[in-house]
Amino acid sequence: AATGVKLRFMTPTGFAGVNGVQIILPEPQFVFGGLLKRWRDVCGELPELNDNDSFYDVAVRRYTLHSEVVPIKKGVYRRGFIGKITYDWERLSINRRRALTALSRFSYYAGAGYKTAMGMGQTLPTLINNQEGGNEDARINPWVPE
Repeated sequence: AATGVKLRFMTPTGFAGVNGVQIILPEPQFVFGGLLKRWRDVCGELPELNDNDSFYDVAVRRYTLHSEVVPIKKGVYRRGFIGKITYDWERLSINRRRALTALSRFSYYAGAGYKTAMGMGQTLPTLINNQEGGNEDARINPWVPE
């Protein structure tokens, strides 16, 4: 199981909040919570994760993001972000890491956030595995000893 993931948001990505608020920051609870809902629609249950999961144990390690506005139709716009973010779950149980690894891989197919059928939320995951001696991403991850 991976110890983290770098997600690259290739097209503008956003999340629906309460009362029409558009959320344009990739907090773990929105990214992985949304992926978990889509996973269940396609694949059923995923061990170690439940409906009340807040994903507060997933740490954000680094990010480079900028905001974008996407015209949906005349006078209707959605806000989103483009860029990359690195999440870390190295200290979690092996079963929880496996579940988060599965969701990260799934993000490539499912996309993240709203309006994915319209091209928003295209996501490219790069898994990080620090427990097997590192990989090419280890150099950009500040928690990996040099």
